Amino acid sequence: LKEAKLVVKDGTTTMILYTQPMTFGSITASLQELKVADLDGNYTDAKVIKKDADGNPTAFSFVLPHTESYLTLKVNPHVAMMGNVDLDARLFVDYTTLNRQRHNGRRHNKERHNNR
Repeated sequence: LKEAKLVVKDGTTTMILYTQPMTFGSITASLQELKVADLDGNYTDAKVIKKDADGNPTAFSFVLPHTESYLTLKVNPHVAMMGNVDLDARLFVDYTTLNRQRHNGRRHNKERHNNR
């Protein structure tokens, strides 16, 4: 992931992650499911908000559970060879690159981040 958006509306911050297909050896897959943990370890499903022509998700949104640097995730690309299970992942959010933008006369934030 190279870029994300943070949208602040009515005091709630929503993160939008844009995804692309992943290739590992001869396997190419797109992320199909994304779950985000809060500070208590409870997971919430991210919402698919955009798909490509083949029906694969290309953007997910979720309410930002906290403002810590790392988000704990579960990801699932639905690859049968991998067992089609949720995989543990972490996403590093680099808040130092946050840029404020306006949308329709209202402020919103756009952030670039690195995942590690």
